[in-house]
Amino acid sequence: MKFIYLFAFLFLLFIPHSSSLSLPLEDGVGYPAPGRELETRATLFRITKNENRNYVVYDLLFDRRCHPLENPLDVYWMMGERRGEREELNRMEERLYGATLEQIDEESGLLRFFVNGVEQKEMEAEITEEQGTLFTRCHVAVYTQITKQRAKVKNIHLLIEKSWNPFRPRIKIVLKGLASVLDSNGIPRWIEVEETIDNTQVRTESMPSSTSLSTR
Repeated sequence: MKFIYLFAFLFLLFIPHSSSLSLPLEDGVGYPAPGRELETRATLFRITKNENRNYVVYDLLFDRRCHPLENPLDVYWMMGERRGEREELNRMEERLYGATLEQIDEESGLLRFFVNGVEQKEMEAEITEEQGTLFTRCHVAVYTQITKQRAKVKNIHLLIEKSWNPFRPRIKIVLKGLASVLDSNGIPRWIEVEETIDNTQVRTESMPSSTSLSTR
């Protein structure tokens, strides 16, 4: 009987044990190995508007190594008026809310793009990597020029007003963000910055009709 117990102990001691982590490990970091990346997303910013509680979300897609995917931007509606349901942009809405990718650098994690309705404001999205003991944490931020300062984008808000032309509403685009400045002691701190872009600063062909705006 003692021999049976000894054999069972040795068997349990030397058989390979599976890891308690469900994700495969590579170099001690808890992200999937190449070829088995899982999609991860982070919200860059939102476009809200004064008409209702619906808003457009701009997500950045990347893998567990903090590398942007081949098609890294996901832009869609969140219908706050209908319990937060997701809906896709239609063709007319793409002219104002859609995003155009200009450059992507997988090594540095830097992307350059612009929102179609505000193409003079180039956006730079950065993905930085924080190495942990068991996993890698990816930090995402997006920057643009607000009041001629490089600022971290917080929100874009549309002020939509009716005009004499039903197909050309008056739209003001308000960009809000945080800019880093030095105080009197030379210590950097964040300040809130805001810039408003009106119809005259937005390309006419980028503006959708009032019909496409009012349906959302």
